[in-house]
Amino acid sequence: MKSFAVFGILLVLCACGTIDEPPNNEEITEEVTPRKNRNICAFDLSDVDGDFDLFGKWEFVAFQEAESGNLDQLTCMARWAEFALAGEDYDNVFQITLDILESHGNTENKTMFDFNIRTFSYEYFGQIELTIDTLLFLIDTIATKYHPNPASSTLPAHEFEARFFENLRETKVYHLDNNKLYLYGKHGDQRMTFLALED
Repeated sequence: MKSFAVFGILLVLCACGTIDEPPNNEEITEEVTPRKNRNICAFDLSDVDGDFDLFGKWEFVAFQEAESGNLDQLTCMARWAEFALAGEDYDNVFQITLDILESHGNTENKTMFDFNIRTFSYEYFGQIELTIDTLLFLIDTIATKYHPNPASSTLPAHEFEARFFENLRETKVYHLDNNKLYLYGKHGDQRMTFLALED
């Protein structure tokens, strides 16, 4: 019982004690850098002056409806998944690229050209068979490289990779429109849209 009394007295003394220093009411301010908040799915599809041909580096924009010009949402969702899981770096937004290389002067076959493509998770190599009317991608599946990243396991990125590969294999016709490259497969109402990358 005595210990309860001592405890009670200590409790009363501590509760009635004076506060020696006033509370610090300073406002803490942090420098917050403004976010860029730009849409990583927005591309300028307007014509650009210049001399563009098939050979060179192209950036994939999206799957596009040929008639309406509407871009698909799957590519955009995959872009946002990769962007968010890669640290949201607006200065280094991932680019899906197609690089078509000109043939060397000493090759006899002027209809076959090397290419490489880099998507979120894969790097494809192979040759393009090119005639006046057609363009076929001959993908070297043995040379294909898998580059896992945090977004690889997300549904949008996984679905995008499957659709991209399927459309690439089905490509039959290409069309150059100034700084844009359109690849058409067996479904003429859908196309893969690319923009020329500046050197």
